Amino acid sequence: MLGLTHETTGELDQAISEYSQEMALNPLGRTRLADAYCLRGSSNQKEKKYDAAIADYEKSIDTGASADGCSCDPYNPLFGLDDENRRYDQAWEVVHKARRSRKWIAPELLDKLKKDSGRSN
Repeated sequence: MLGLTHETTGELDQAISEYSQEMALNPLGRTRLADAYCLRGSSNQKEKKYDAAIADYEKSIDTGASADGCSCDPYNPLFGLDDENRRYDQAWEVVHKARRSRKWIAPELLDKLKKDSGRSN
């Protein structure tokens, strides 16, 4: 549970390290690791470190983020960053991943992407 302690105190790099070790021993480690990447992505986004935020959100999704309402959601912020940076193909890929995983995408963000990209899917 050292990872949880680090996460609670905002030491996200240490939390990710601990959760990575835990993942090998405990199935819940994967969910905790995905949340830690997502939280670090959110922190990076607030600090305007957009490339780092995108990398962390992508790692969160690849690790198996649940985005179940009780955990950090990497899909919407990643999707929004991709759209803002005119990375429309990447934004649409996030939408498709979210849909395949049955994750929620904010309708207003999806409408904005459709308008910005000139695509509907």
